[in-house]
Amino acid sequence: MTMAGPEKPSSAAALFDLSGRTALVTGASRGIGVRAARILDAAGARVVLCARDTARLEEVAATLRNEPLVVTADLTSGDGVAALVGGLERHSAVVDILINNAAANVAASAIDLSEQDWDRVQGLNLRSAFLLTRALAPGMAGRGWGKVVNVASVLGFVADTHLSAYVTSKAGLLGLTRALGAEWARHGVSVNALCPGWIDTEMTADVKSRATFDQRVRRRTPIGRWGTADDLAGAFLFLSSPASDFMVGQALVVDGGLTATW
Repeated sequence: MTMAGPEKPSSAAALFDLSGRTALVTGASRGIGVRAARILDAAGARVVLCARDTARLEEVAATLRNEPLVVTADLTSGDGVAALVGGLERHSAVVDILINNAAANVAASAIDLSEQDWDRVQGLNLRSAFLLTRALAPGMAGRGWGKVVNVASVLGFVADTHLSAYVTSKAGLLGLTRALGAEWARHGVSVNALCPGWIDTEMTADVKSRATFDQRVRRRTPIGRWGTADDLAGAFLFLSSPASDFMVGQALVVDGGLTATW
């Protein structure tokens, strides 16, 4: 016997309507985080912007329309995560959608990579996502609906040299997505991952400026170019909306075809 799920919105627009929802976006001061915040705001959500740079967050907030909230926090430590959760509570912000986007990378050979840099990358890319989700998902479950979108990477599936800390953190984030997706799906909380390919942002500006690497990306990506933050907007909206309610623990790859080839 098949149990019927909750009735879905009757129109295409309603499937992607986030009116009345509150979304928290970490790493929201630049690049992919800014685009995620803007598409969720455009869909009707109130967006809470989190990063370390208050001035840049305020600049992003000025472009949003649904009473955005800025909460400054350094998520590389558990104390920073606790400060963010405390800030949400002080502003009575009830989070329905969590975008775990904050990330760092240290490019170094495994031999030269310090333990401190390894810990910093794991702390921000993986540990903060776990701690934030653990803090906010119970509230979502109690209300019967919630979305967690972990911004992973194609480098969670494949690897490259001098990126051991980053690759490990993103592979771990995919495992966390599956585990928490299975744990909370019955309570109406969908946990999924978005896996971008090579996206032209401040974080990738250094490697993109190197002609040989730039050519390598263009050659290996069937679409023939780097991605942009705009290329991820539709995926963010899908994973954050009722349209993806039956999607659990999955990785949505948006990479211009990079991982479809050999």
